Amino acid sequence: MRLPHRVVGLVWVDTYKKLGAGRTPEEVQAFAAKFRSDFVAATRGLVRSMFLPTSDPALVERVALGMSSARPSVALPSLESAFGYSREMPRTLEQLKLPVIAINPDNAPTDEASLNRYGVQVIFMPGVGHFLMMEDPTRFNGLLSNAITRLNSE
Repeated sequence: MRLPHRVVGLVWVDTYKKLGAGRTPEEVQAFAAKFRSDFVAATRGLVRSMFLPTSDPALVERVALGMSSARPSVALPSLESAFGYSREMPRTLEQLKLPVIAINPDNAPTDEASLNRYGVQVIFMPGVGHFLMMEDPTRFNGLLSNAITRLNSE
């Protein structure tokens, strides 16, 4: 919104799997509560759950340890903001009027219809979890390159 004429589109990487009403403030607070009580354990558990059972264990642990080493005073407000923004995203997309491509793994269902309603095109990357760019960088870079080419041609 701050760079109107300089941004040709957005590429989301496993950012949203569904668009619509979004999470209520109560849902966001309930989710964040477990991180407030034991940030390190909750973060490591969440991160590990975002990988597939077939993911490289060394990568899983590297990401889990790295993310859980963040300062809770920084990480918690960021987490709450990111999760809470789902309520605002449909309106934001309407204001931006930009093409959006979502590169999502197939590890959990993506509601393509809800994304398409807001003009979001979906590209699937099977066989990886949330950290798809780290799990298979070569394949991810190819999909990202294709997404950028599509955005530049629109």
